[in-house]
Amino acid sequence: ALEHQLAGASSYMANMFNEKQDSKPSSEPSGPDNDTYYFSSYSHSSIHKTMLQDTIRTEAYQNSILNNPQLFKDKVVMDIGCGTGILSLFAAKAGAKKVIA
Repeated sequence: ALEHQLAGASSYMANMFNEKQDSKPSSEPSGPDNDTYYFSSYSHSSIHKTMLQDTIRTEAYQNSILNNPQLFKDKVVMDIGCGTGILSLFAAKAGAKKVIA
């Protein structure tokens, strides 16, 4: 499964930058379009678990939000695509009046 995800991500990045991965024509059918690949990748709980376990990433968001409470105090925060809601929790802890997730 991981190899399939890596191949898909590699293909996505190549398409994103309009680059070809190799000059040989592929006999395999093309994969899902970029939007379908992107949004479907977040439909599996494993990606959310991986992101939460990435302590460097999660703590960077946490520190950024909690060390800047003036940006959140008494504000209404909308967390679009909230996933696990961890950033919403940080916003609430930083003093947001209301968090929409």
